[in-house]
Amino acid sequence: ATGLDINHHTGVRERNYGIFEGHTFAEVEHVFPEQFQLYRARDPHFAIEGGESAIQFRDRIIAALAEIARRHAGGRAAVVTHGGVVGSMYRVALELPLDAPRVYTTRNASVNQFRFEADRWVLELWGDVTHLNDESLDDA
Repeated sequence: ATGLDINHHTGVRERNYGIFEGHTFAEVEHVFPEQFQLYRARDPHFAIEGGESAIQFRDRIIAALAEIARRHAGGRAAVVTHGGVVGSMYRVALELPLDAPRVYTTRNASVNQFRFEADRWVLELWGDVTHLNDESLDDA
């Protein structure tokens, strides 16, 4: 609709959950109890078998988003991605540890705005859903 190019970047995909993918939490807990307990312990270094750790995930998306920001230096770029990516960015911008309890809400279809300045991420807008009508606000 805008006439702008769409570029796909694999670096902003959701976290790779390896052997957990395709299963509900209940199934994962039943089928992979040891891996599930390690995951629930929130150790940022723990990588699910066949997947990536929270640190690997964060590092991947930070590198991808920095690349996008540098490519559009002085301008703007819209990145459409998943909640895990946005949540990681929130932690990076506010310098929150990966193993800290989650104290923020990620709203579906929300606008979250970050600025890349001096190789550092700054949070400018979080969870804005003013563009949605009331019928779309199912996660409030």
